[in-house]
Amino acid sequence: MNNAWAFGILFLVVWGLVAWNHYAPFVPILGPTTETEATMVREGWEHGPNGQGAVQRSLLAYRVGDSLLYVWQRLDARKGLVGTGTRMLIHYATNDPHDLRIKGYTDRRPRCTPVRYFTAEDGHRLKLGLCADILALHRSTLRGQGVDSVYMHYERHGDTLKAYPIGQLRAIAPRHFLVVDGRRASVTDLQSGHTYSR
Repeated sequence: MNNAWAFGILFLVVWGLVAWNHYAPFVPILGPTTETEATMVREGWEHGPNGQGAVQRSLLAYRVGDSLLYVWQRLDARKGLVGTGTRMLIHYATNDPHDLRIKGYTDRRPRCTPVRYFTAEDGHRLKLGLCADILALHRSTLRGQGVDSVYMHYERHGDTLKAYPIGQLRAIAPRHFLVVDGRRASVTDLQSGHTYSR
């Protein structure tokens, strides 16, 4: 009988800690960790605790050596909503870079609605999205099934966008895009020659 009570009390304590932490992972990373900066390149939502409400998720991009990793991570609801382009310090397990914890925000951005441009090529639908200072290139089949995505930082200089890979701002030569504003708005990728229109 005493074992049942002890198990029940232990269960309530663990459940209380998880609920108090808004169902975010609170288990520390075991083993050596590495700290780096991550950028939120896309936002999403998932069901909240017990299927009620919604919790913000983000697709984080960060560099591990020469590789660029993308990981979906649930955000802490107590710190409020953040938008695409938000930068944060993270620490990840050195032996498993996909196991990460957010340490804090370094550059918090408000939520934004992406401006989208479209074109097609060889049976694929190409989409270019601009949100905050993040440029997203998506390729999908005509039925909407995703094939690949690329996310870059960009800076606008007049009618030109200079795009850099995440984490390598001004470290390498940029990819150039030509922007036409107005009623017939379009963006032309000078590297591939594709013209995206709204």
